[in-house]
Amino acid sequence: MKSFAKWLAGAVAIALLGSMALFAVVRFVGPANAKPMTRDEVRHRQELVEQRAAELLPWVVEHTGYSDKYLRYQIILKPFDVVNRVFYGEHYTDQHDILAVTIGTTVIIPQNFIPGPQWDDAIVHELTHVLQNHNGAAFECIGKKEKEAYDTEAAWDEEQGLEDRMPNELIVALIAICPKGRGIPY
Repeated sequence: MKSFAKWLAGAVAIALLGSMALFAVVRFVGPANAKPMTRDEVRHRQELVEQRAAELLPWVVEHTGYSDKYLRYQIILKPFDVVNRVFYGEHYTDQHDILAVTIGTTVIIPQNFIPGPQWDDAIVHELTHVLQNHNGAAFECIGKKEKEAYDTEAAWDEEQGLEDRMPNELIVALIAICPKGRGIPY
């Protein structure tokens, strides 16, 4: 019965996390009805995001203990639906709840991401994944990997005096449960 309870807690956490992510999407990428960006606007936005990521990386290295020796990473800005297609792959059916995807040392974020102090924590979160992957960090399940990234994000928010927006501590604790045979392995 305990394993079912752990599985149920994980399922509830994933459902809650998804609904919270959807709420944050508008704040993260700007209004849904924003006009399409020109190629030059996207290029300029990408330069701003890359510059901010370079400024934040030493903080993430210091707070996670991971090495950035020989690290080469890239940030790619793509339309919001592309970010979700990358995450969901063949299971994509017009979902819009993924704010960013890190694959290896590549971060893919929506091209209308608004760089600035209010979203530094999102960059900190993704840079944590970049460093996890670069250092070959091993986790019992993907929930543990996410917990570390959310904890680093929360530490950034606290140090900056910002409100830790999402997810809350309960959800982070729930997604970090790795039920044997029922969790999302990583």
